[in-house]
Amino acid sequence: MLAAPKKQPAEAADKLHTPAAGSAERTGIMDGLREYYKAHPYPNAAPWKGRITFRVNYLKVHNGWAWIQPEPQSSDSKDSFGENDGYLLHLTDGRWAVMAMPKMDDNLDGSRAPTATDIARLQKKYPSLPADIIPKD
Repeated sequence: MLAAPKKQPAEAADKLHTPAAGSAERTGIMDGLREYYKAHPYPNAAPWKGRITFRVNYLKVHNGWAWIQPEPQSSDSKDSFGENDGYLLHLTDGRWAVMAMPKMDDNLDGSRAPTATDIARLQKKYPSLPADIIPKD
């Protein structure tokens, strides 16, 4: 688990929401995701050289847990990114960190959303994870 470089105020809301662009909460989530990307370059690729930003296709937060489906982009046109379906982040000690996920089922229907079996696996691994942050098709 990697932590974002700076702490953010403890603002974990107790209801499902999408943090506004530019808010401290959303910035903290993006910083945690950026740190993960820096530490986990795409297999068989050179480390990224540019500044990584994200186009957010989906983001839900609840009780210190976040699910995000980002499209990473770099200021260096030579950087490339592999496929990404989604990331689970958790707020611990004021920092957002990407959490390890169990193997997800491939339901071969083109859906990017985890299946009911995937959600059960995630909740077994992380009992406090609220299921309402996970995308459903």
